[in-house]
Amino acid sequence: TSATEVIAGFSKNFFPATSYNLPLTAFFIVHLLAIYTAPVVMLAAGLAWPLPLLQLLLAAYVRLAIAGRCRMPWWHSLLQPVTAALAAFIGFNSIRWAYSSTGPRWKGRSYATNRR
Repeated sequence: TSATEVIAGFSKNFFPATSYNLPLTAFFIVHLLAIYTAPVVMLAAGLAWPLPLLQLLLAAYVRLAIAGRCRMPWWHSLLQPVTAALAAFIGFNSIRWAYSSTGPRWKGRSYATNRR
């Protein structure tokens, strides 16, 4: 019902979805930031504009194709850098929860981690 609950719910599942594989999870987070978020920052800072622009256009094209196939609004592709940054945050949060003493928390409950 809120952004906080969405973040908590996905944080509970993000790291476990990779079987608590830290290198794989870290790679995925770096991928999200490098492919979708860093180009926006680089363009805003006026750094090396042709490559980040091409990167964003290719990502938008893929996202548009997915949106068309899944009958989603086209403008969702414009939000891809924001959703990637949010997903990276959720990934970091999921890792933090897995290594905390209480484990993941969701809807007022704490869950034990099965981290190896």
